[in-house]
Amino acid sequence: MTTFGFALLAVVIIVAIVLYARAKPDKKYGFDMRLPGPGDPSPTIFNHKRYKTLEDWESDLTVVWNGPARIVEFTYETYDFKTKESKKARRKVEVRQILENSSGEYYLRGHCYVRKDTRTFNAQCISTKILDKSYRYEVMDWIASRT
Repeated sequence: MTTFGFALLAVVIIVAIVLYARAKPDKKYGFDMRLPGPGDPSPTIFNHKRYKTLEDWESDLTVVWNGPARIVEFTYETYDFKTKESKKARRKVEVRQILENSSGEYYLRGHCYVRKDTRTFNAQCISTKILDKSYRYEVMDWIASRT
């Protein structure tokens, strides 16, 4: 490879590094344009629809199951955008509703025994199988069995 070729390759690599370092969440499309790096959460956490207000998000949800409450357990993963850390916590939830938004994402709503309050959990952030009584289900299989 010639000197010119090495110089051109070096410039391309430097430009790529600078562009990657300057990448920020995209406000127009509502998701992070960067490729996930070490320690970043899975892309499914990034690619959620953004809403201007909590009311906008609530109005986009449709109840697809509203049956007898089911006590389930799972591990839930959250991502703190300020500290850029992913955190996992085991949750025991009395699920009262399954909701779906216009993008086809599912949510479980019910009483969380850890937080001692009604919470809504994004199904994409459930990182383990759902324990329902003594059976373990894949998240979407559990949701499909209820709807």
